[in-house]
Amino acid sequence: IKMRILRLFASQQQPKISKLYARPSLLNEGFRRLSDSAEKFQSSSYNCSKCGKNFEAIQFFCNCGSIVHIDGKKIDYFKLFGMPKHPKLDNEKLKEKFKQMQKVFHPDLNKTREKGQQTVSASNASLINRGYRILSNPVERVKHLLYINSGLECPDETVVPSDTSLLMRVYEAREMLSNCASIEEGKSILETNERNLAAEIEKVSDEFAKKNIEGLKRSLAVLQFYEKLVSESKEVCHHLENKGLKAKN
Repeated sequence: IKMRILRLFASQQQPKISKLYARPSLLNEGFRRLSDSAEKFQSSSYNCSKCGKNFEAIQFFCNCGSIVHIDGKKIDYFKLFGMPKHPKLDNEKLKEKFKQMQKVFHPDLNKTREKGQQTVSASNASLINRGYRILSNPVERVKHLLYINSGLECPDETVVPSDTSLLMRVYEAREMLSNCASIEEGKSILETNERNLAAEIEKVSDEFAKKNIEGLKRSLAVLQFYEKLVSESKEVCHHLENKGLKAKN
């Protein structure tokens, strides 16, 4: 039964990695080490294209008045938003900083600048949007931590852990979602999955505090499943709410 569930999950839920689900060394093979990335993030500097001034820290505006282009290839998004490098973040604080930075690079505020500066402004705005998407997602946040701290580039696909009991729990949770018929039931399932996600983030935080990279990699594999379950639960709740509104009308 366990093997059938494992095969079903790998082939139907995660088609990109179906051929890898049974390999015990997958966790290590899925991560590619970029040996110079940690040093790269530590030594990142930026130059003003107008006056040539060098900045060791991230700074969007030079004293000469021009916008400084921030290179997205060597960006530390925690530094960009002034947030602590940690698996757990204050999402409200992150959201507030994001809104403030968005306003700075709003097209209407920079339309009087020369063409080149407008391009730099748009590039920085895109970088801010990408950074917010990464830091607001617990899985992407941990991946970014591994990347900037240890030079580990994480796989885009969901890594399947060897714990078949976890896969069975995920399979059962998805069965409950597929059979969910009321918004009350949907919200209850969502709350359960959110608690599981929060508990897993705590485990990731513990591994991070211990500077246990292998433990972080293992926890990340589990975290990805719970994050997907929360996302799917929200979609089901949204669908049921819309269905209820249509029934009332």
